[in-house]
Amino acid sequence: MKKDDNHIEFLKELPKQQPFKVPEAYFETFEERLQQRIQQQAGKSKPKIIQMLRPVLWLAAGFVLVFLLVHYPLKMFFPGSSSDLGLAETETSISNEWLYDDNLYNMISEDMSADTIDNEVVVDFLSAELSEYEIYSEMYN
Repeated sequence: MKKDDNHIEFLKELPKQQPFKVPEAYFETFEERLQQRIQQQAGKSKPKIIQMLRPVLWLAAGFVLVFLLVHYPLKMFFPGSSSDLGLAETETSISNEWLYDDNLYNMISEDMSADTIDNEVVVDFLSAELSEYEIYSEMYN
């Protein structure tokens, strides 16, 4: 109880004035100071292109860094992966696809009627060239 009395006495001894005051002539000069700030901000130059593109450049640099940190260790640990196909192998696979397409075109363009084409040949060709999904979509769409 004595402690509470000490606090109350201490608070009574403090002066009863506002601790903060408005500076003199603050509101009289407020408009002038506001106009000065507006003019200072209007006088600043517009952001340059490099400043506007800086976040995009940082993002691109981050993607490049992640790519390099993933690509080179994988290349070192798995040197014979399928992603390292040579240009000749890629061209061969593309030319093989074109050959299959040319074969289909030749079959159609020989003026053959639907009766002369053997069903087994068509089924073999379609099963070799198309996935089940592609065959299904061709039949029902």
